[in-house]
Amino acid sequence: MRKISMSTRAELLEAVGERYRCADRRSKGRVLDEFVAVTGFHRKHAMRLLRGAQAQAPHGPRPDRRIYDEAVRTALVVLWEASDRLCSKRLRPLIPILLEAMERHDHVDIAAEVKQKLVRMSAATIDRALQDVKAAATTRRRRGAPSSALKKSIPIRTFKDWEDPAPGHLEADLVSHSGPVAKGSFAWTFTLTDIATGWTECAPLLVREQTVLVAVLDELRKLMPFVLLGFDTDNDSVFINQTVHDYCTASNITFTRCRPYPCGDFRQFANTPPGFDDLLKWTGQWQVERIAYEATGIYHRAFEQALASLPLVQINPLRARRFAQATGTLAKTDRIDAGVLARMAATLQPDVRPVKSPELAGLAELMNARGGLVRDRTALKNREKNLLLPLLKRQAKARLEQIARHIEAIDKQAQALITADLALARKREIIASIKGLGPITAAQLIATMPELGSLENKQAAALAGLAPITRQSGQWASKAHIHAGRANVRRSLYMPALVAARFNPDIKAKYSHLISIGKPAKVAITAVMRKLIVMANALLKADRLWKESMA
Repeated sequence: MRKISMSTRAELLEAVGERYRCADRRSKGRVLDEFVAVTGFHRKHAMRLLRGAQAQAPHGPRPDRRIYDEAVRTALVVLWEASDRLCSKRLRPLIPILLEAMERHDHVDIAAEVKQKLVRMSAATIDRALQDVKAAATTRRRRGAPSSALKKSIPIRTFKDWEDPAPGHLEADLVSHSGPVAKGSFAWTFTLTDIATGWTECAPLLVREQTVLVAVLDELRKLMPFVLLGFDTDNDSVFINQTVHDYCTASNITFTRCRPYPCGDFRQFANTPPGFDDLLKWTGQWQVERIAYEATGIYHRAFEQALASLPLVQINPLRARRFAQATGTLAKTDRIDAGVLARMAATLQPDVRPVKSPELAGLAELMNARGGLVRDRTALKNREKNLLLPLLKRQAKARLEQIARHIEAIDKQAQALITADLALARKREIIASIKGLGPITAAQLIATMPELGSLENKQAAALAGLAPITRQSGQWASKAHIHAGRANVRRSLYMPALVAARFNPDIKAKYSHLISIGKPAKVAITAVMRKLIVMANALLKADRLWKESMA
């Protein structure tokens, strides 16, 4: 549809109307189609116009029907500013409330006739009345979150950056007087404290609004015995906004802000030495209680060594995922995982344990490699029984000999590494003194369970996965089973437990008693494994060798 003015439509109607009335039926249809296409009129309306209407005489200017005079418009502008420049649809229902409140506090004195007109105004009329004022306004609505560009333009100043400032550099904050619940209307105290001298100025604020804050700050500057040089605030939007920023710029005041508390502050660092240095600098701003991270194999070892001086908490990835699900977090991203780990560490407050030393980390790697070779040897021996071709038998034999040489070399390297460290050598001596446990088993326990000697007996059994887990609900009760824990510790203890059950008098008595009361052999062996790990933990804690009881 083409858009033409009303005067053009009137001229077109006058030109086409006579031709339409004199035409036959078929010609009228063509004229009507053209007229509707040009004017955009409805077909029935166009027919009525063309049949009988003459072109109407052009109207002069519309009579002035303005109901709302300048007094109403002036009062409306006051209400609009008081409402923080609300849109007309929100301002209209608020006008009666604003009028009553502002008159009660002697802010305005409006005639009754003007108030009646203000209450009757529609949203569209309010928009027309405020059109010129909105066009002349240089800034948008003042409230709202500060833009990222504005926030980034205000430099961050931490406690370490103050050094020895001259008088005039002030910290600012707002204190609410709301009681235990921040609801309803309440007063605020605007507090300024000089960093160098401790001079403090306070002023009340009835509303938490940036223009009011700037006006109060301007008055407080007159009371200070020094010139205001710096204005440092937190990241509250009442401070971080264009109004305060422009005021500080115009007054030659250095405007800075503090860094937000780490809660909710997400940073990403590379898993490289330069990234570790950046992380250390970033965490150096606070007194850190815990740094939580997931166990990720080789990817967290360099991180551990670089931050060994900090309180690190290693969290099992499965437990972290279960915690996230328990809190209703189903999505998984790096940012979400970091928040889950931080929340988990703050809520559960897991114990901070020392990081493995490089020697202990090397020993653990050797024992892991040894375990892989042992599994390969077992699998190859099982396959060797079914081999018929001489070639395959020769290859299997050669591979077994190679595995044996590799295991021997690893054992030699592991024992040398332990011997070179006095603390590890003492642990090996204590564990190997228990009849049934040899130097290889001692090395495996030192590598896979370095916490031995610092735990309670029940904690040691649970960490090894040898503590029976009770399952009961109402009148139903299941048998207790061992569950979770460190499977590599249990694997390293199984064969020593069989040996100890035969040759260690204390362990043999325990095993025989369990068998005599009807316990299955596997249950008795599990109990023996538990007794061995508890015994090793107790001896390491007491720093003494095992001695056979004389009873």
